[in-house]
Amino acid sequence: MSPAGAAEGDPRPIRTESRAAVRAGVLRTLDLTGLAVALLAAWASLSPTLLPRTWYFQGVVTGLAVVLGYGVGALAGWPVRVLARRVGPGRTERLVPARWARRVGVALVLAGAGWVGVVATREHAWTWRRLGYEPTVRPWAFLGILVLAALTAGVMLLLARLVLALWRLLHRAGRVVLPSWLAGVVAAVLVPWLLALGFNTQVYERVLDAANETFSLTDRFVDRVDQPPPRGRTVSGGPASAHTWASLGYEGREWVARTPTPTELARRVPAEHGPTLPPVRAYVGRESSDEPEERARLAVAELERLGGFARRAILVIVPTGTGWVDEQVVRPFEFLHAGDTATVATQYSHLPSPLAFLAERATAKESAAALIEAVRDRLSQIPAHRRPRLYVAGESLGAYALEGAFPNLTALAGGVDGAVVVGAPSMSTLRREAERDRRSGSPQVRPVVGDGRTVVFANRRGDLVAPGATRSPTVVFLQQPDDGVVWWDPRTAVERPDWLREPRAPEVNPAMEWRPVVTFLNLTVDMVVSNDFAEGAGHRYGTLPTDAWNAILAPGWEPDDLRLLRDDLARIQRELTW
Repeated sequence: MSPAGAAEGDPRPIRTESRAAVRAGVLRTLDLTGLAVALLAAWASLSPTLLPRTWYFQGVVTGLAVVLGYGVGALAGWPVRVLARRVGPGRTERLVPARWARRVGVALVLAGAGWVGVVATREHAWTWRRLGYEPTVRPWAFLGILVLAALTAGVMLLLARLVLALWRLLHRAGRVVLPSWLAGVVAAVLVPWLLALGFNTQVYERVLDAANETFSLTDRFVDRVDQPPPRGRTVSGGPASAHTWASLGYEGREWVARTPTPTELARRVPAEHGPTLPPVRAYVGRESSDEPEERARLAVAELERLGGFARRAILVIVPTGTGWVDEQVVRPFEFLHAGDTATVATQYSHLPSPLAFLAERATAKESAAALIEAVRDRLSQIPAHRRPRLYVAGESLGAYALEGAFPNLTALAGGVDGAVVVGAPSMSTLRREAERDRRSGSPQVRPVVGDGRTVVFANRRGDLVAPGATRSPTVVFLQQPDDGVVWWDPRTAVERPDWLREPRAPEVNPAMEWRPVVTFLNLTVDMVVSNDFAEGAGHRYGTLPTDAWNAILAPGWEPDDLRLLRDDLARIQRELTW
């Protein structure tokens, strides 16, 4: 049938393009420089990092890397394309036909992707074996990575097109009253402002409000079977406490319920270091007050009521976002003092640490500062010969929050009798001060500060044993070389960190290298999965705090007694709540 006949009577649409023409059109839209840089970005995203990850995390990271790489490559190739147009399309076409150049480029990209997968599998095997796993290669995992990477890239490209469409809309509107170039500049300024405004008001705030409400409901709900109120008179929520069991929140109730009894303590504390006492554990939940100063006042009053200021040592511990307190940090402190201790904490957020860091990190610092200052004020009223020693501790976001009370390392070391700081994130000013002022030749993963004994950074147990040391450290920072929470740092997007310049720690894959932007994306995944492995890897520090407290307190325990305590504490099941 002729085209005319089709137009007159045939309702079927006319196919004006063949499939070959469509494929050719797609190929013409691809930029060769962009493809080349995208392949390099995919290779970098698949290279080893601190911890292994599942195929779906890898697929997302690879998809993001490919889109960013293609964008950078296409932008870098723009001057070449402009020059080619000026020279004349005929001349460049005679040198290398465009259709063949693009086809060869796509083929090289696909071949390169397969080669990258093979190399990446071999390099990642080192990390898996270090963590005690036998690496296995599953074809479906490669397929899953490719599919998810393509989907991620597709979503990112769609978002980019929507942003470009918004710019064009504003540009056209602006051209009514402004010169075209000026309208383009104004539109380029308005687009990110409108997107940021919309994201903050319509997405970010609503997600945080919903998450806060969900986790606060968990704090309010009390299961009297799984979480029966305590009977002891030295813990919050018990008969001597002014706070109801429900007001402590879920994590507060869990922590108080784990308080060791004198009998438990006596089974492990050497006889010459007894007798044992029931430890004091005071906890004030977020439900008691929204104000940090008021929660601190209530906490000090609770310590007083439970007999905390009559103990030999007081530990102020700053919890993570949800109010979770690591038993591996508190319990060894109690055992090494034979229970003659009081530990106090206040909850500053209902949210897990990643969300709390975004929304309430200032509140975390205010809460830590208020509680520590309130305890120090009360201690100053006690005669020196009866005054308990003061210690502080924090983990993850709690470690970061300590800087609210101690602006620098000198203030920390001089303001307390001892401190254990576990897994402090890179934004911690205390950590940054140590890295900036560390002794020449000491690595970033284990900086030596000042005299090397007042403040000690440790990656493993052996770092806490200093041959010939005449005194104990006051402050111990624990930071494992493969902890994604510790080494995640936005600056790694554009700057090689020192820990990748210096000789690698034994826990870091020798094949790991720094790549702009991609290393930051990989470290982001390392942070997310840092709690997914056994104790002693990632953000799980196991019994290392026991050795830190032993170094600070120097209680005189025999090595065998300390080993037995460490074995007991290793059996504690750590909940993955941070």
